[in-house]
Amino acid sequence: MDDFDVLTGDQANMLRQFQEVTNIQDEQMALATLASLNWDLPRAIEAQLCNDGDDIGPMEIDDSLVIEHNDQHVRRTALEELENRSGNNSMENEGEGPDFSFGRLIAGGLLEESNSNQGSPHDNGSKVVESSPRRVLLTASSSGSGSSSRATRSHSHLTEESQHDISPIPARRSFLIDAENSDSTDNDGNNDDDAYHDATPFGQLTEEDAKTSFHDDRVPLVPSDFTSVDEALHNFVAVFEARYGGNHPPFYFGSLQDALREALEAPARPVAERRPLAVYLHNDRAVACNIFAKNVLCSGLVSSLLKGQFITWPWDITQKENRLKLFEWIDMLNVRDIRQTLEKFSDERFPLLVVIIKEKSVILPISVAWGCDGPQQVVNKLMEGLEEYQRIKSAEAAEERERIEREKIREEQAREYEQSLAQDRARQERLEREKNEQKAEEERRAKEEQDKTKRLQQLAASLPVEPAADETNIAVVRVRFPDGKMELRRFRMTEPLRNITIFVESKGYSLDTHRIWTSDMPMKNVVESYDLNRSLEDIKWPVREQITVDEK
Repeated sequence: MDDFDVLTGDQANMLRQFQEVTNIQDEQMALATLASLNWDLPRAIEAQLCNDGDDIGPMEIDDSLVIEHNDQHVRRTALEELENRSGNNSMENEGEGPDFSFGRLIAGGLLEESNSNQGSPHDNGSKVVESSPRRVLLTASSSGSGSSSRATRSHSHLTEESQHDISPIPARRSFLIDAENSDSTDNDGNNDDDAYHDATPFGQLTEEDAKTSFHDDRVPLVPSDFTSVDEALHNFVAVFEARYGGNHPPFYFGSLQDALREALEAPARPVAERRPLAVYLHNDRAVACNIFAKNVLCSGLVSSLLKGQFITWPWDITQKENRLKLFEWIDMLNVRDIRQTLEKFSDERFPLLVVIIKEKSVILPISVAWGCDGPQQVVNKLMEGLEEYQRIKSAEAAEERERIEREKIREEQAREYEQSLAQDRARQERLEREKNEQKAEEERRAKEEQDKTKRLQQLAASLPVEPAADETNIAVVRVRFPDGKMELRRFRMTEPLRNITIFVESKGYSLDTHRIWTSDMPMKNVVESYDLNRSLEDIKWPVREQITVDEK
């Protein structure tokens, strides 16, 4: 029968749209992928695109189911079985028929046999292809402890027998199915079919498949009843290391605001020491939470890059209360672009690693790595954010240097201006001081002149009245002054010699600075040679005498 006879018109239309969007040429693979996702077209497209961009390496494989689409007869058999069971649309599967044990319907059209009693002929988990026209068995190494197995691409080689039986079909990228961590839920906790969940025939989910991969009894990274951010982050690190080991980037202990300040401002440190902030948002409801945390975030490549070039701040938004608290902090910091970025992603996209930078006082997300990214993709996104922030830091450093240079110029100009003002003030003060000194000197001289004049007047007044020319017993004294002037003065012979010296002083020639000489040969110093208190008659002063006044 034709492979598409079992499809309704809507299913055929969805199949066509899925192939156009995802560019899958293999109709059987596209059909099986849609059936495995319960014909949820958006989920199937998202899963295909996410898997196409995932470069997770072989080291991330725990228990992998490898998908091969190599037997057209097997695909047709599976479709016939789907047609026979299409009437059962209930989510509950009571069990598989004894003649056709369905395990998982895997993208590519092959079925994993769920019969656990059938052993593998190879202990190392190699693929075994049975000759039965109705079954294909794909085995993988299983964990006896019940731990969750990771689904990833595998390039395992077939055994020689298997290679002989399988027809040569071009290799295609496979979808990967996780054994336990494949389901996801939306923000309200309801079941949300995802690209990674297990599927049953006709794309109907069983009760087991309808359950979320999030377990309420699992110890949360951040409890919803935390009392402080410091307590919450210490709990985050303790539980994170218990789950995934200690090879993780160093997490910043402090509030989101403190982390932003430490990373983007580097208080009291130069601009070159500023670093972008990497916000790691964990979500236990996400399919890739364990894979991303252990194989990507804790990988040496990503961890060392975050340690050396970023400040990493973690938070767990599994609990609704913690998600709302994060949004509250984001709103308080007025970085709504980050909230809008986070709100765009459903739970299936988590965990997220958001790189936050600051440009011209605006905080914004520059790149986002999500759960389906591999280590190299995360490193590339981190490097993109780092390079962009380095460009911003270089521009800010150049602006800072220019600002410092302008400040230096302004300071130099201010210093020169202050020096000029100081010089002007000093010159003004000197002129004022000289003016005051000159004024004081003039006043002093005026006072001295005034005092001298007063003293001369007093000296002149102290002399007796000059006798008349016809009076007898008088002596006529001619006085020659230093300036060449001469003056004649009459004295009574009964007057003391001092009156002659007083007369000379009354003309302005102090005896302290001048000498008086007689006309004798040799000349005699009047002050030193005579007793000034004796009368002219006693010392036999000549009736006519010429004295000379000179400076000492």
